[in-house]
Amino acid sequence: MRIDFNKLGSIKSIYQNVEWSNITLSSEVESRMKALIQLGLKPNDRIIIAHGGTLEFFADLFAVWQLGGCACCINEDSTTSELIRLTSFVNATIILLGKDKAKHDLSSLEVDAVCLETESISENIDFQKYIDFPSLDLDALILFTSGTTGTPKGVTHTYRGILSRLSLNWEYMPFKDREVGLCPLPTHFGHGLIGNCLTVLMGGGDLILAPGSILSSTGSLGELIDEYNVQFMSSVPSFWKAVLRGKKPVQKSLKRVHIGSAPLSSQLWTEIINWTGTKNVVNMYGITETANWVCGASAEDFQPENGLIGRPWGGSVAVKNENDILSSNGYGELFLQTPS
Repeated sequence: MRIDFNKLGSIKSIYQNVEWSNITLSSEVESRMKALIQLGLKPNDRIIIAHGGTLEFFADLFAVWQLGGCACCINEDSTTSELIRLTSFVNATIILLGKDKAKHDLSSLEVDAVCLETESISENIDFQKYIDFPSLDLDALILFTSGTTGTPKGVTHTYRGILSRLSLNWEYMPFKDREVGLCPLPTHFGHGLIGNCLTVLMGGGDLILAPGSILSSTGSLGELIDEYNVQFMSSVPSFWKAVLRGKKPVQKSLKRVHIGSAPLSSQLWTEIINWTGTKNVVNMYGITETANWVCGASAEDFQPENGLIGRPWGGSVAVKNENDILSSNGYGELFLQTPS
């Protein structure tokens, strides 16, 4: 996938205390592309990315995508045995590690396990000729839904599917609501990676990374929102139950808040509206198979109620009733057909 870095925003990590402009990000991606070419990456190769939540993660991800590889994002806290199991499961050709790569003993594997940031590269590599790979229908991303301790279960998305989902997110989320986005979520699953980070960054907004565990334990979310004029963020109900005890933001910069990945009660929904200072708090519904969102319900359009997920964000929805008949309303098993 050819990424136009001129159209990307900046990315900042609060707890790394580092910020990259889109120009710096492009340069970091180029150096990683050269390293991956040296390692023999080919289009459709599956590459494990075993770290996350950092600027370096996005440089690695975009480098893999620029060369037509398939990124398999896993929890950075995975044990060595889990990492070995997942590498075998997807038949990965390369493992990309973070700076703390020494924590894993991967000598039993016959694949390269490297930290691209510290990998020596040849400056004579012309990476441009490697970018034009055959099709947007190649595998781009594997997200794991279970299986670190048992049989792995993952969902594969194509480049076309990811771009379709991002396009729909941008259609339903005006740019004025996501010029500055905050991600407190991990980057190895769809909610954090696609619904929060890529929707902002690849849509031209500036992305701020701040681990949710630190925000919830320090009660600093409100101050962070004010300091960086955050307009959009997305998280889960359990995160909000923790941070609502902290100081509210006072600058009223938030324009849109998404909540997903678990059921949202009407009471918590209302408390979040009061804390954030915006009614545009949206209960989202999505599954890994659809590359994040399928439906959304904003309190600007609906009265909050338990489990309300609103209207579809593209595609079609049907209900299969007890008589095995599909219809547009009723109770029963939900069928989804989405562009992603």
